[in-house]
Amino acid sequence: MMVVSLLLVLGVSIGVSASSGYDRQEADACITISGRLSVKTSYGKSSPNLTKPKGWKVGDPIDNLTRTGKEPSWSTVRARYWKNKAYYYADDYLDTDLIRMRKGRAPLHSKYNVPMELHHKNGRNIANPHSIENLQEVWPWEHDLIDEFRHYTGPKPEGY
Repeated sequence: MMVVSLLLVLGVSIGVSASSGYDRQEADACITISGRLSVKTSYGKSSPNLTKPKGWKVGDPIDNLTRTGKEPSWSTVRARYWKNKAYYYADDYLDTDLIRMRKGRAPLHSKYNVPMELHHKNGRNIANPHSIENLQEVWPWEHDLIDEFRHYTGPKPEGY
């Protein structure tokens, strides 16, 4: 069980709790940010990084550390992204795409039958490059236009 409690100096209290789905011993830590915000967290005792818990299940942040405490590979993060997308936005996709996405694969374009891609908006040479905030869904021909290292020659709509 992961518990996060926030207390603002202004007297407003916000409490958030979420089940992590892991059986771990819990260790408490209290962090004060700029003297205004106090954050109390409970994570597994073995996790040295309080901002990134170990392990992952559908619905968790895609850049969580692996069970062994290592940064996940790009292919792992990409698979987590599509699994979460299927979990949270199932109504937005065709059943055939949901089957792919639940396996960690991108949905296919309905006309060109090519998978959607994820673009790193600020590149990969930044801290936490695979965070959800740094990823953008694009079709391959769109990716080709915005990323100098992506060269796409497959089927695409007229005008690209």
